[in-house]
Amino acid sequence: MKTIVFDIGRVLVKFDWRTYLQSLFADEEAIAALSHAFWEIGLWREMDRGAIPQEHIYQALIEHSQGYEDQMKLAYDRLGECIGKMDYAKDWIRELKECGYRVLYLSNYSDYLIEKNREALSFLELMDGGIFSCHVKLLKPDLKIYEALLEKYSLVPSDCLFLDDMPVNILGAKECGMNGIVFTTYEETRPKIETFLERWEA
Repeated sequence: MKTIVFDIGRVLVKFDWRTYLQSLFADEEAIAALSHAFWEIGLWREMDRGAIPQEHIYQALIEHSQGYEDQMKLAYDRLGECIGKMDYAKDWIRELKECGYRVLYLSNYSDYLIEKNREALSFLELMDGGIFSCHVKLLKPDLKIYEALLEKYSLVPSDCLFLDDMPVNILGAKECGMNGIVFTTYEETRPKIETFLERWEA
């Protein structure tokens, strides 16, 4: 059986960091400080990696909040709100499975965010499995995380199509012998996938 592998963030769920912070705070300096702590220092990626205890990540976020400790505590506590459902996700997965494809996920994602918004990930019950980065302590585009997925599900790389919104992650998949398409929007990407699958099956 040929396999479709999905990234999750900005592919199967909405993820808009700035809009999330703007829903909480009007202060642009606070937004910039929180974004710096999460992204520029690299603490979001460490959350996704899952190799550092979450309480240590939290303390580091507070320490790097540049005087916006209260705002950081609120943003951290309500972090699940930065994720939202994509209306098409479940139907798309069902359609692919009905066509005979195995459907898996491979996503940089933290245990904390999973717990904060499980509802947004309700489509997982329709999928045939997958790997979250936090569970293997690896991050895309490290080739080892693709290899972990291939080994776990006994996949033939050339029989897999990987979808991700980050071109660098697609390059990682291709280095492992997988096929890949950069996801932009559902409306734009789905026709490309359908064309690819038609050629794949020809």
